[in-house]
Amino acid sequence: MNDSLKSAFDEYNNLKSRKRRNYKACYDSFLEYCDIFSNYSLKELFNNMITLHEVEQACKKYFLSSKKTKSLEAINRFLSAIDLFYSEYLIPHGIKCEPLENGCRNKQVIKRICDGINEDIKQKIYLPLSDDEVEITKKLVYELDENKFYTFGQKIIFELFLNYGFKAQVIFDMPKDALDLENRILLIENGNESTIKLELDDDLVAAFEKYCVLQKYPDRKYLFTNTKGKKLASSSVLDSVKQKAIKKKIEGINSTTIALKGVEKLISKGFTISEIRRFTGFEVQKVIDVSEYMLIGKDIDEIINSKLAQFN
Repeated sequence: MNDSLKSAFDEYNNLKSRKRRNYKACYDSFLEYCDIFSNYSLKELFNNMITLHEVEQACKKYFLSSKKTKSLEAINRFLSAIDLFYSEYLIPHGIKCEPLENGCRNKQVIKRICDGINEDIKQKIYLPLSDDEVEITKKLVYELDENKFYTFGQKIIFELFLNYGFKAQVIFDMPKDALDLENRILLIENGNESTIKLELDDDLVAAFEKYCVLQKYPDRKYLFTNTKGKKLASSSVLDSVKQKAIKKKIEGINSTTIALKGVEKLISKGFTISEIRRFTGFEVQKVIDVSEYMLIGKDIDEIINSKLAQFN
C-alpha cells in the first residue's frame, strides 16, 4: 500500500465526508491499484507516475470489482472523484500532475475505459457515435446498392436508428402490416406498452414505397427481412455497413451505437426518460447512460440554473 496516498485520501475524506460520501469506494480502488507504486511519496507519485492510463486502469478495476457499479454513471463517478481530489486536495498542497490538469472526465477517456471493460463483461457498455463517426457511417451507408431490397432496407433501418433511436429488436419484430403507407403511419410496438403511431415524413414515405416495390417477398411476415425473406437477426442487421467499416479499420459502428445517437437526439429534443423507453425499446439505464454521457465536459450548475431561470 502507498501510505502517503492513503493518508491523503483519509484526510480528504474526513474533510469532505458529507459531500463526498459516495466517492470513498472510488478512492479505495485507486489506492489498491497504486499498490504497484508503494515506495513513492505523494508528490513523486503524481509528478512522475500517474498518467491517464493509470486512472483508466484503476477505474476499470473499480467497475469490475463491484456488483453495484455496472453503468456509465459509475465510471463518471470514479473520474469525478479523481478530478475533485486533484483540484481540492493536491493542488492546494502544491502537487501538480500534468495528465490531470485538464481533468480526466472526458469522452475520450470514458470511451477507452468502456472499450477495455467490454472485453471483460457480457453486458457491454455502449456509447453513442460521435458526430464524426456518424458522418463516416453515413458515407458507408450511402455506398449500399439502392436497387436491391435487402441493402436498401438496411438504409431505411439506419435512418430509423439514427433519427428515432429504435432498439434493434423493435425493428426486427416489426410486422409487415405495421407500415400503413396510405395514412403515412408506422406502428411502433414495444412489448406490452401501448402502440405508438409514428407519422412518417415525405422522405421516409418515399423510401418505404421504393422498398415495397423492391421487396421480393410480398407475403413475408416481417417488414424488414434478410435476403431469404426471413426475420432479421442481430448478427445480420447493418452487416454490409459493419463489413465495410472493418475493412477500413473503423471500430464501434453497430446497431446499438447508432441507435443511441438517436436516443441522444430525442433527449436533446426534450423527451422524458419514460417517453424514450416507450418509444425506442431501450431500458431506462441505457437512456440514463446516454444522458450522463451528454453532460460530460459541461457545467451542470450552469445548465440547471439556466433551465430553472426559464420558469421564473
